[in-house]
Amino acid sequence: MSSQRRERRSGTPGVPAPPGQAQRTDRLAQALGKQRASLRFQISGRDLTAAEFELSMKSAAGSDYDPAEALRLEQADHTFSDPQAWQAVIQDTKAVLERL
Repeated sequence: MSSQRRERRSGTPGVPAPPGQAQRTDRLAQALGKQRASLRFQISGRDLTAAEFELSMKSAAGSDYDPAEALRLEQADHTFSDPQAWQAVIQDTKAVLERL
């Protein structure tokens, strides 16, 4: 992978987004904004796609994404396969469902 591509994926400030990225981000924020139900994000810290999503949502026009409202497990991989991460996700999901 080229260093330029790694920098773009990492969200390095000052590195231009790939063509179409801004539109994709705005469309995602708009679609999420249309949801009538509350959304709970469970983000793994060792997942480049999750990191890219967070960066995109923070900068997207019209985004209501609040990182403080997400469960973020810094050491978890994208599948939450570690038993502790898995239990944290289960407990978080239960807590959210109990509030409904």
